Amino acid sequence: MINDMTKGGPLSLIFWFSVPLLIGNIFQQLYNIADIVIVGRTIGINALAAVGAISPIFFFILNLHMGVPGSAIAVVISQAISAIMCIAYVKMKFPILHLKKKDWKFTVKDKDFIYDHLKIGFPMALQFSIIGLGILVIQSVCNSFGSDVIAAMTAALRIEQIATMPMMSFGVAVAAFVAQNYGANKFKRIHEGVRKTSFVCLIISICMGFIMHFWGADIVALFLGAKDINILKIAKNYLFISALFYFFLGQIFIHRNALQGMGEPKIPLWASIIELFVRCGIAIFFAPIYGYYSVFYAGPAAWVVGASIMGFGYYTRVLRIF
Repeated sequence: MINDMTKGGPLSLIFWFSVPLLIGNIFQQLYNIADIVIVGRTIGINALAAVGAISPIFFFILNLHMGVPGSAIAVVISQAISAIMCIAYVKMKFPILHLKKKDWKFTVKDKDFIYDHLKIGFPMALQFSIIGLGILVIQSVCNSFGSDVIAAMTAALRIEQIATMPMMSFGVAVAAFVAQNYGANKFKRIHEGVRKTSFVCLIISICMGFIMHFWGADIVALFLGAKDINILKIAKNYLFISALFYFFLGQIFIHRNALQGMGEPKIPLWASIIELFVRCGIAIFFAPIYGYYSVFYAGPAAWVVGASIMGFGYYTRVLRIF
């Protein structure tokens, strides 16, 4: 059954659409938490610094004693199982997504259809590639500071991902909501949904930021143990800084998905490019001066810039529609 998001209360529709996404993402991140607990406590901090994947590592590390390679093997298996389950669910519940032989045939008449999809899909794909490139650069800078910084950032980022997941899930729900209402020409309804969701994300960002700011290090200690004070100190300092900027990250999730839902991929793409330069520039050029603190401020600075560009782009787009 496909949800009709053009009728009913916008915030209620967005909320209930985001709940299954949030639950699924939390379970996915629980794998990451297991990664931290078992790899960090069983194999050691150096191994934790080398591991950053979702995996059913209990069996491969604890039972088969395969160490880090076991975690890597488990990644492939867990993702394969997830893919099979998704395909089976689509097969049972969504006939509209079933591919037939005729679906693979393209004619000249289909060129406009193909172009419309590529016009939106290609910039989005490029955007995710840019985000991935930024992660690689930041990871490279982190590597230069040793295994303690890498392990602390690995643990802190896992915890932070859970803290920011509600906002991320709201963002995905906003994309579906905006797309349906944009197709139905209900533009005022779009703005109402985005405005209310932005306010909810503000509340969530304040709550999660407060928790991470004051108790983030204690949460990390629950998973890593208190045996390495230096790693906990580094993780605490990162969460203490980044938590202050969760509001900007939440607005990126909302406005980026809203723009993409309206078929406007260029602004999010350019925002991602500028974010990349800000993030990498701060991390690289300030590392010799401020050490690993340059990495701590690189992300939040990029969030502020990205949120400003995305917010300006969204409201400019809305004014043109109205």
